[in-house]
Amino acid sequence: MVGSIHLEVLGQEQCEADSERETLSANLHDGALQTLYAVGLQLETAKSLITTAPSEAKLRVSESIQQLNHAIVQLRTLIGDHAQVPPVEDFSEALNSLILFFRRISSTVFCVSIEPGAVVGLSRPQISHLQNIMRGGLFNVVRHARAETCVVQLTRDSHQVRVQIWDDGKGFDITRVRQRSKGLLSMTHRAKRISASFSLWSQPGNGTSLDLVIPL
Repeated sequence: MVGSIHLEVLGQEQCEADSERETLSANLHDGALQTLYAVGLQLETAKSLITTAPSEAKLRVSESIQQLNHAIVQLRTLIGDHAQVPPVEDFSEALNSLILFFRRISSTVFCVSIEPGAVVGLSRPQISHLQNIMRGGLFNVVRHARAETCVVQLTRDSHQVRVQIWDDGKGFDITRVRQRSKGLLSMTHRAKRISASFSLWSQPGNGTSLDLVIPL
């Protein structure tokens, strides 16, 4: 009996440790690592502008430095307490700032529709995971899709908060990518943490659509 209880406690501790590692891994991927990737895109753009538009190149480098400082803050937060829920900024302001940044580092046209008060009443963890899922979906558009247009919609009714992200990019074979994509695994993990439904549809040559529903 004692041995059984001991094994049960060890099993519970192992599950908690695994969950903690998953959370840390997801926060690293969705925070600092994505920021560093964006900095790389900025610096590539700055390099191409050095001779033709030096003032613009200088501005891009300054923005990259700001992004690097932001990544340092993110890493310090995770190292200090990786179980802590990241601070949540004003949702619309944070999303608009992110979209503005993506517009600067890519040629994709982003069409954004955010219903006023869509996240009112959601808990801090729900908003944090929602932000990270949307950031991950948008990063994938910028990094992989080669899309001309990306549509982002955030709506709400009495039963749910819904996010839809659609692009007209090159698409991909989900069956070949899902199990090895850190980004998709992270988004799935985050959706599960807030009891949300998460679906992704894509076909080569036919774009990609992401659908997240948080029940109220």
